[in-house]
Amino acid sequence: MSWISKNFKKRTQLENDVRSLLSMREEDITSLRAQLAQANSFAMHSATENVERIAALQERLSSVCLELASAKTSIQELRSELFDVPSLPGLNYLEKPIQDRLDKARIETEQFLRTGSDPESENYQYLLMQMLFRGPVEQVKKELSVLIEGLAVPVACRTLPVVDVGCGRGELLDTLSENGFQSIGIDTSQLMIEKLRERNLEALQGDAIERLAEFPDESLCGVTAFHVIEHLQHDYFQELLRIAFQKIAPGGFVFLETPNPFCFESLSFFYTDSTHVRPIQPFQLAFHVESVGFVQSRAHFSAPVPATRVQATQNWIRLYQNHGIVAYKRNDTAQSGTVQPMIYGNVA
Repeated sequence: MSWISKNFKKRTQLENDVRSLLSMREEDITSLRAQLAQANSFAMHSATENVERIAALQERLSSVCLELASAKTSIQELRSELFDVPSLPGLNYLEKPIQDRLDKARIETEQFLRTGSDPESENYQYLLMQMLFRGPVEQVKKELSVLIEGLAVPVACRTLPVVDVGCGRGELLDTLSENGFQSIGIDTSQLMIEKLRERNLEALQGDAIERLAEFPDESLCGVTAFHVIEHLQHDYFQELLRIAFQKIAPGGFVFLETPNPFCFESLSFFYTDSTHVRPIQPFQLAFHVESVGFVQSRAHFSAPVPATRVQATQNWIRLYQNHGIVAYKRNDTAQSGTVQPMIYGNVA
């Protein structure tokens, strides 16, 4: 083979090798470009995600900072309320401890009695004390109405009377009548009985247990006693509950209310009435009521104490001045499956 032929063959081979190499490099370049584009796309996507995440974190951080600032303000207010209390002077005077309120209570007492009565008598003085510390009749009736409207009574019981033990000024008798119940009061005060009869309210004078014993068994729709049981000795109260259970018809109710000893304000005023014997706490009252046979008991709390700030949930029971309970005598007809119509308060 000549030198020229040999060189031509080598050059051809070299050109082929170069073309092959260029082709491979173009493929590499194309692949690299694709990878670069993918990398750029991923970088852009990641950057967008990171920007959004950073924005969300910044928004949450701003919110947390605002919450922290609000909490610091609340803490400072509480500290001021608890600790930044000005010192009291060495001596303080109260010019009229009770004079204005007592004068108003005297006017309300005279208006209630309508006719002249001996201001020195025990009954007059007790009524004056009620006007002063319990409040005006219309105010008490408004509070009672909310409670009575929540009663659920079978139709069969509705025509039977409700006996209010310790009916006093008759607020509950009026409220029961206004809500469609037939009401009868029992009280030891002859003065109160006379005034109630003048208003055409049915009322009996005498001892509560003795008077209840005169009713036939299962002849009553219910027995109520509001701010009465704290005046009773333990044994008497137990006997009162037993005889009430005996006289109430199936489906009827017992409804009681008394000062709440868990409430400081209520307990501090408890012995302003010198005839009070002992406070009764809510769980103790529920035990007494249920132990004689009443069922479906439900406790209520009324007359809230004004609070300057939100109180802890577990302390709310201490913020009501009164507590009470309503419970029912088991209705065997209803228990056996027969649906009994229930009538609530405010029935014409």
